[in-house]
Parts: sequence; structure tokens; C-alpha cells
Amino acid sequence: TVVLNPAPAKQLPDEIFKYIDIFTPNESELNQYTGINVDDENLEQAMNELEKKGVKNIVTTLGSKGAAYLDENGHVKVKESHRVKVVDTTGAGDAFNAGLAHVVAEGKKIREA
Repeated sequence: TVVLNPAPAKQLPDEIFKYIDIFTPNESELNQYTGINVDDENLEQAMNELEKKGVKNIVTTLGSKGAAYLDENGHVKVKESHRVKVVDTTGAGDAFNAGLAHVVAEGKKIREA
């Protein structure tokens, strides 16, 4: 399973996307890879654009709002984050991706992460 967290976002050739099993951009990275100025209204459109490029699963981190993924019908589902007192966000993306990879490695679905 290939999990790619594109942080910091760099230009990627379109042909690489078909090799990515789980792509985990944040909203600004999703904007960079789709050219869509991502907000609540067009998050689904942007994530579907990446799916059209061949990415099998897209999970977009939304900061304090949680994370979004596409269901089997291509519709966005948002999982709210747990409320915590944030001291420092350093490593937050790494921790998120580690947890997601662990759940998937256990054979569970992304929606269970």
C-alpha cells in the first residue's frame, strides 16, 4: 500500500497518481494539485479531480475540522476531529498519517480510521 502525504507540496507528474493508494493532502495542497480553490462548497469536486487522475483513495486533512474522504459513490464524508488543547502542531500530519496507515494495515476501511 502506497500512502503519499504531499507535504510540502511539489509538482508531481500526472502519471504518478495511478500508483498512489492513499493520498493525504491538506486543503492548500489539494488546491495545488487540482487548481481548485478548495472550500467547503467545492471540496468534493477537488477530491474527485484527483480520483480522475488515478488516485485510489483521497483523505484531505481539514485542520481543526477533521478529515474528509470520498465514499464509494464519490461523495465527501467528513470525520470530525477530537477536540484537544493544541500546544504545538509540529508533527500533526505525520501522526495523522501514521494512524491512518496503521488502521489500513490492520485491514480496516478508511472510514474506520
